[in-house]
Amino acid sequence: MPFGKGAKEEFVKDSSQSYIGEGTTVEGKITCEGNLRVDGKVKGEIDIKGVLTIGEKGVIDSNVKAGEIIIMGTINGNVTSDRKVEIFNSGKLYGDVQTPRIAIEDGGILDGKCTMNLIKESKEKNKLEI
Repeated sequence: MPFGKGAKEEFVKDSSQSYIGEGTTVEGKITCEGNLRVDGKVKGEIDIKGVLTIGEKGVIDSNVKAGEIIIMGTINGNVTSDRKVEIFNSGKLYGDVQTPRIAIEDGGILDGKCTMNLIKESKEKNKLEI
C-alpha cells in the first residue's frame, strides 16, 4: 500500500472493515477476524487477524497485535505484526515493534526497539534487531 492518500481512501472501498469513529472511546479488549480502522481512542488490548489502520486522529493506549498495522495517528504500547508495519509522516509509535517488514515515512516517529524476524519459522536463526 502506498503512503499518502491511497491508504486513507482504501478504507472506503472495503466495507468489511470495523470502525471506531472520531469522538468515540472504547475501553477493553478488541478481537476481530477482519480489518479495523480507529479514528477515536482505544484503551485496551487489540488482537486482530487483518489490517489495523490508525487514522490521523486515532489514539491507542495499549499493546497491539495484527496481521498488518498502518499508523497515521498514535500508538502508546508495543506492537506485533505478522506481515508489515507502516508509519506515515503523521504517525507516532511509542513502544517496541516486532514485525518482518517496516516502513517509516519521513516525519514518522518510532520511539522504541524494532525486532525484525526475517523468517517466521526460524525466529532465532534469522533475527535482526535495530
